[in-house]
Formats: sequence, structure tokens, C-alpha cells
Amino acid sequence: MDSAFDSLVDADALEAELEECSELLPEVLWDELELPEEAASSLDEAEEPDVLPEEAPDEDNNKLMLQTMKFQVKRTCRFRCALAVAAPNGKILLESDGICDGMLLHEPLGTEGFGYDPLFWSTELHKGMGEATMQEKNKISHRGKAIKKLVANWGKMK
Repeated sequence: MDSAFDSLVDADALEAELEECSELLPEVLWDELELPEEAASSLDEAEEPDVLPEEAPDEDNNKLMLQTMKFQVKRTCRFRCALAVAAPNGKILLESDGICDGMLLHEPLGTEGFGYDPLFWSTELHKGMGEATMQEKNKISHRGKAIKKLVANWGKMK
């Protein structure tokens, strides 16, 4: 298990559970930054030349986000992750999600992390995610929260 998640779950216990159920694999279904509805609609309306390819560098994506959002007053946003465990036949056996609420900044803050981290003000940490240490992020991570829920409900699998 990735050492970044060691503080989130009992790695040995989870590994033992996964070995017993090796045909069941957690799947990330959804992991993204959510914006207020009116802000998201302005992103949807962005002209084609402003849409970057999926493999564009984080810095380019962040510049586009700031450019598109510069006149938006409501800047609440959240990171959200949804996980599911499915049987080999595709039946969903267990689902969980995690949310990390915050605000979209007007300019990058800090150099830590990846993706939109430098643009995200964490309302839980009271600092920018680009300033937060890996240990701080792991405590409030949307992915970490989803994994914790998944592990806590592992025994209740359908």
C-alpha cells in the first residue's frame, strides 16, 4: 500500500482483506473538482480553442481555470472522489465517497501537490492546498475520506 495512505487505514488489515477477496478491486469512479453551478456553466461555454487536451500540464490547466473564473464572485468548490468495489460480473458491492470543501483562489498559492492544489483554499486546513504538507492533506483528503469509508464498511459488503 502507498505510504501516503498508511496513516489513513491499517495497511496490513486491508491487505489481508484484499488477499481474501482478490477478485474484488476498488475502482475510482469519479475524482474531480466541483465548482458552483453558474461557474461550471461558464466553463462549459468556453470556446473550443480554450479547451485544453487531457494531457495538458497542470500549470496550463490552472491558467485556463483562473482566466475562465476571473469574473466569478461565488468561488466555493470541492474536491470529490467516489469509489466502488465490484464483483467480476460488474455488480457493485460497496460504494463510498469523500469530499474536501474549499474556495477557488484568484491566483496560485504554494508549490506543493499537483493539479488544482495551488488554486484551492482548504476550509478545513485554513490554508492553500499548495502550501499544505502531505501529512496535512492526508488528514482531509477527499480520496482519503472515501478510502476510510470504504474500509469501515468493508464487512457490510452486499
